[in-house]
Amino acid sequence: MKKESNGRNQVIGEVMYLETIGSDFVKSATLLHANNDGGSGDYLNTINLLASQALELLPKSLIATSICLNKNNNPVAEIHRAINKKLGCLGHEIDDICDEVPELKTALGIIKIERINGKTHKEAFVDEFRFTINNNSVVNKIIRIKNLEGARYGLFARNKDIGGNSHRDMQNIIDFLNKLSEETANIRVKMINEFDKK
Repeated sequence: MKKESNGRNQVIGEVMYLETIGSDFVKSATLLHANNDGGSGDYLNTINLLASQALELLPKSLIATSICLNKNNNPVAEIHRAINKKLGCLGHEIDDICDEVPELKTALGIIKIERINGKTHKEAFVDEFRFTINNNSVVNKIIRIKNLEGARYGLFARNKDIGGNSHRDMQNIIDFLNKLSEETANIRVKMINEFDKK
């Protein structure tokens, strides 16, 4: 390990822990889905809650990795400040977070991310993100995942959510989350390997 890489290496380890938390959400959602015989309201809500958390943390881990690599020679405290500032500005807006990591969107085949709620569609009683996925067929696949607030508070959320997902929606979400976890790890490894070649 080069002396000038000490800060980067310490923070990269911390960022990898953030990625691990996101991947654990994916594993938990996958286990819940595998152990359920068709779903209930609690099951659907729990999957959406875990999915929205994974969709926030995994892309954010790549954003944080990029900051670590770009600020390689900076003190650890400065790297932490830069990460906290950037991730804090993004909040929980999954569409904005994913826009910051175009290579992840490409790897997942994401064509469009649209937030649907009472503000964007007056007649909507859902608060969800709809991912349009290119699945190499005539019709693109739509993955529907609740926004964090809608998944947690339902009708008491600022953007009320009463809509549910079908069992098929859940399988699509699980497949999407597993690919998200896998591609996040692949992109992180590629970013670090490319940096180390410089």
